[in-house]
Amino acid sequence: MRNALVLLAPLLLSACVDGAAGYLVAGTERALVVHAQQDYFWSKDVNLDLIASNLPECQRRFSLGKVPSERLDVALYANGNGIFTVQAGERLLRVETSRCGQLATPAAASGTPLGAFRLMADKLVFVEAGSTTMALR
Repeated sequence: MRNALVLLAPLLLSACVDGAAGYLVAGTERALVVHAQQDYFWSKDVNLDLIASNLPECQRRFSLGKVPSERLDVALYANGNGIFTVQAGERLLRVETSRCGQLATPAAASGTPLGAFRLMADKLVFVEAGSTTMALR
């Protein structure tokens, strides 16, 4: 019985979401990466983190909280001068990429829509605004 459980363990864990997708800021060494992690395959929620990166200067992780896996849709907006707004459900986060810092939380999502981080076939991807995949949602 114990051997059967050991053999089944990888199958049970294989359905878990654990991945990242990134947006490279044009012309720089800066990036914004969303990491999604589902603790167990039976969990309906996914833990989300945003990683602001300007290597080798800085790299910081910010929690975006938990969202239902079937509604994972993290919108990204550009606000100019290396400042971006991220919206994950009701949660808004504004970061700047020169020092990887968090700015004051905006009252509403604003800026130029760049796209969204989405879960597609258990894989996190960044879908650019205006693409046909973006319109499917």
